[in-house]
Amino acid sequence: MVMRVKNRRRFTAIQWKEIKRKMSKGEAKINDVKGYKRLLALHMRGLGKSNDEISEVLGFSSSYITELVSKYIKNGMEAILYSSHINCSQIQFLYVILETNTLNNDCTAIQRLSIT
Repeated sequence: MVMRVKNRRRFTAIQWKEIKRKMSKGEAKINDVKGYKRLLALHMRGLGKSNDEISEVLGFSSSYITELVSKYIKNGMEAILYSSHINCSQIQFLYVILETNTLNNDCTAIQRLSIT
């Protein structure tokens, strides 16, 4: 009986170092709990855990873990740690900019938007 092993994407040495470095710094723990869980899923996958094992521990579906790995490989760490959704205060800030039609040339408004 021959068992087939799924073709799994593997991290390069550089990618694996980046994941381990982010885990050791704990940056995501402080900034975003969901981002930390996504990073933890990548870390567990790098340790050789299966999608089913990871989903059991973290509560993600197996297919979502595959998506995370693909997203990380294609778009890097920024795509994993930071949410692409904007919050209510950011939307209000955008409305203020649009209504007053003011935006400083030094881009401080954009910097404040990305911070909050």
